[in-house]
Amino acid sequence: MEIIKKTENKVVSGEADSFGDDYLGLLVNAYHDLNDKNKLSLEDSVGECKTIYFAGQSTLGSLLSWIVLHLAIHGDWQDKARREVIDIFGNQNPLLEGITKLKTMFMIINGTI
Repeated sequence: MEIIKKTENKVVSGEADSFGDDYLGLLVNAYHDLNDKNKLSLEDSVGECKTIYFAGQSTLGSLLSWIVLHLAIHGDWQDKARREVIDIFGNQNPLLEGITKLKTMFMIINGTI
């Protein structure tokens, strides 16, 4: 509810023009809809956020388990991915700009190995 209130406050204070076009923005917009048929209650908005959060968490957990299993089975791909990360980032922590360069990792995540 705090996140929804922060989003509302940005519009009220003039810091933002709209509630946004992301999922949360669409929910807040529906919460403020003048048409009762389209209007969501605050509780429904929070419930929708929880549903998406838990669904995403479950999906991500399954994906990561699947990736770890396949990397354990295919040690050669594990070595390729490790070399790729080291080639691109060296000893530093991965940066967002470099993640798009991880072609082998992209193949592994998309299940094309």
